[in-house]
Amino acid sequence: MHQSEAVQAHLRQLTLICFALLSGVLLFSGVVWFLLASGNAPPEDLDLSPWVGTLLNGIGLVALVWAHFPPKHLRAPSRDASEEDLIAWHKQKTLIGFSLREGAALFALVGAQLTGKVVGAIAIVGWAIIAMILSWPRAEQLQGGGPG
Repeated sequence: MHQSEAVQAHLRQLTLICFALLSGVLLFSGVVWFLLASGNAPPEDLDLSPWVGTLLNGIGLVALVWAHFPPKHLRAPSRDASEEDLIAWHKQKTLIGFSLREGAALFALVGAQLTGKVVGAIAIVGWAIIAMILSWPRAEQLQGGGPG
């Protein structure tokens, strides 16, 4: 399939941004893991209830689920839309989805760091990473699906 220079440039830009968002999740996961494994988190003088971690995991779960739906609510351009309109739509839906997935992971990781409860955070972060990989920007996603 032949891609125009504009589509290729768009996919290169989105790939860099999405890689940065995914890298941020992986980096912060490593920091939280190190802090928990070294015994430096949660701080000894911080006496938080376990429900704080549950609340932050819940917020993360809502963001993770919501990341799937806003792109569905963004009106897809019509089949005869210009390439510029398709690129703008694809960029918007991809960045919103990736940002929500990153936010979900960060909420869960902060909850784990503050409370030391990691099971829920591992699940949320794992789902966020898998969802990011599965929704990686591809040229096939640039198909307009609206009424023609």
